[in-house]
Amino acid sequence: AHHGTVVALFAHALDGVSTAIGVDVLGTDERTPIPRMIMEFAGALPTAPYLGRGWLFVLAKLGVAGGIVVLLADYVEEDPTEGNLLFAFVAAVGLGPAANNLTLFLLSGGV
Repeated sequence: AHHGTVVALFAHALDGVSTAIGVDVLGTDERTPIPRMIMEFAGALPTAPYLGRGWLFVLAKLGVAGGIVVLLADYVEEDPTEGNLLFAFVAAVGLGPAANNLTLFLLSGGV
């Protein structure tokens, strides 16, 4: 696998899992509209008492990131410089919120 693929997927997995832990374990609220709607939907499912609300958001993050990785794979082959730059952007979009989540957890004493 291309190293950009691994970094991008890891970044979005970290964001999804840290968001799920924040919501399901630490009791924080999601402020962003789309993740909040996904988690509200998951909270209405019969799996909510067992899996919480964040699991569906993790799957959605990985699905979207995986789709983007697949779409960019050929582009990286054709133009490695621009392709790697796009992978870096995709990774940053996941790492930024993940770092924010982890920082908030540490500052609030949640971890």
